[in-house]
Amino acid sequence: MRMSVLILGTLFLALSGCMPTERVALPDLVMKSAVPADVLAPCLAMQLGRAFGDQNPDVELGNEGYEIAINAPRGALLGFATVEPRGASGSRVFFYDGDRYSPDHEESGEYPDWGRANTDRAEAAFNACNGMSGTS
Repeated sequence: MRMSVLILGTLFLALSGCMPTERVALPDLVMKSAVPADVLAPCLAMQLGRAFGDQNPDVELGNEGYEIAINAPRGALLGFATVEPRGASGSRVFFYDGDRYSPDHEESGEYPDWGRANTDRAEAAFNACNGMSGTS
């Protein structure tokens, strides 16, 4: 009897940590901006690259808008963002958190920023580009 209770308890704890598949496809951040998508996407790619240490973020123009992939120097996907046009002007940004990149050694004189999550970095990058205007 004790063994079956122990097995059931262990099974419950193991399954309670699983996330439903519907939740995996949801973005971690959704942000709106008055900046047009074709102006916001390059700025956001540059700012995300700075925040995550990706010297050359992948930016592609898709059917719905721009897709930005941020990769770690070792190749892990740190985050993925889409920038979609919203109505007559402005855009929407969806950020999907990827793998966390936490090197365990010092790189170029600086230790990694352990206290911030990827969503914090993405929000800071978005805020840096959000004040831009769409006119030249």
